[in-house]
Amino acid sequence: MTGIHFAFLIEGKELTPETAQSPEQAELMEQIMESITARMEGLRCPEHDEAPRFLCSGESLHDLSVQAHGCCEQLVALTTQRMTPQ
Repeated sequence: MTGIHFAFLIEGKELTPETAQSPEQAELMEQIMESITARMEGLRCPEHDEAPRFLCSGESLHDLSVQAHGCCEQLVALTTQRMTPQ
């Protein structure tokens, strides 16, 4: 288990793969989580041993903003660094 937590807010409403309106929506959410989790593999806060958290929000699953949150600024900075394309 990665410990990474995801929250999706679509049009201001919380959504999970279990509450998605269609199997396609649920699959897209799973793909987004898997993609981010792969980038964050093994990342934990060096000071607090916490995993990052992500808020994915937007008008639809195809138009998302992803924000990283963490226990401290150091974890947020490490997470942002991993999310930035090289």
